[in-house]
Amino acid sequence: MEIKIIQDPEIRFGKPVIKGTRISVYDILEALKSGWTIDEIAEEFNIPRGAVIKSIEFIEEKLKEITLIKV
Repeated sequence: MEIKIIQDPEIRFGKPVIKGTRISVYDILEALKSGWTIDEIAEEFNIPRGAVIKSIEFIEEKLKEITLIKV
């Protein structure tokens, strides 16, 4: 099964979530910030380890899209 990150206005107000769940990439990020490991997050949220990694990759891609503007 391919793990996907989707955005649907009907799910979590359009926040990016792991498809088939209501777990947002922000939930994953908050857990990482709290010091949880990838395996701990996967176990706590009852999702595959690959879903955690896919969420991290999604965040990484979004960060690459940010353009810094000198003021």
